[in-house]
Amino acid sequence: MYEEKSDNSTKKLVKILVIVGIGIPVLVELMTLFNLINVQIFEDEKDVNSNDTNVTEVRGFGEGDTLFANQESAVLIDQLRVKVSAQEWRFALGITSMDSTSQEKLQIRVDSLRLQSKKILLGIDSSSWEVRQTVPAQIYGEWALPNGDIPTKLFVSIEQQEADSTTRVSQEIPLHKIPVRYNQE
Repeated sequence: MYEEKSDNSTKKLVKILVIVGIGIPVLVELMTLFNLINVQIFEDEKDVNSNDTNVTEVRGFGEGDTLFANQESAVLIDQLRVKVSAQEWRFALGITSMDSTSQEKLQIRVDSLRLQSKKILLGIDSSSWEVRQTVPAQIYGEWALPNGDIPTKLFVSIEQQEADSTTRVSQEIPLHKIPVRYNQE
């Protein structure tokens, strides 16, 4: 009688182990299938709806890249760096007009700068910009940055004056891998 109870409990234990051994992999496979179906059905709609971003927004801009390439007056980023010294951090930006024929009718304005810490620095007024040369138009400006904070986006606008109108185009420019240079002073 005692052996009979032992046989029954062993059989029950084996049945439970078989059910658990088969049940867990089946459950994992069903959850994987559910997640795949969920991603294919519902996530694709989100991807299609959010697919209106430009390639330039994804990749970011750096020194040597062209801004407003689809406009009549494109400009080139010819200097882009963070200057670090013992006293302060400064962001330096140099922009050059690529079309020398229409540059006297062109105004470039830096509206603001977003930092890695999500702070926004307002654009420098036009008197703070240094005009390095007039043909082609080349301007240069600097911002004082909080120590350790690096710019991530630049908001720039250009105004092109026509015979009877002025066209203003603004652009949000994600910045990519800004070189940091240490200046000993």
